[in-house]
Amino acid sequence: MSNNRILLVDDERDILDLLSYNLRKEGFEVYTAEDGLEGLRKAIELLPRLIILDYMMPQLDGLQTCLRLREEPGLRNAIVVLLSARSEWEVVRAAFKNGANEYIAKPISPVLFVNKVKHLLAS
Repeated sequence: MSNNRILLVDDERDILDLLSYNLRKEGFEVYTAEDGLEGLRKAIELLPRLIILDYMMPQLDGLQTCLRLREEPGLRNAIVVLLSARSEWEVVRAAFKNGANEYIAKPISPVLFVNKVKHLLAS
């Protein structure tokens, strides 16, 4: 598992492009997927240190993907973050209950996002 490897999973191409651009600019090795099934497949193949999942996606949503990731022996120690425009307490609580390490609300500035990623990977 590479400490510099990040997988971003979001069904919105603009968000993937913006976040991956800013992370690559900081020297991170970034991979992307556009739905939960593709994200799960890539996570198993790449074994990223950090996996960032959009909450609402086709195929598998972020919660379902998180649960499946936690079942994979090679990914049990990966840091999983759910990213969502929804910030109700029930949604946040469900993220943690389903295995997420962190929850980030959208919209988020790219600078703040990169700083959060650096903090998560440093811990």
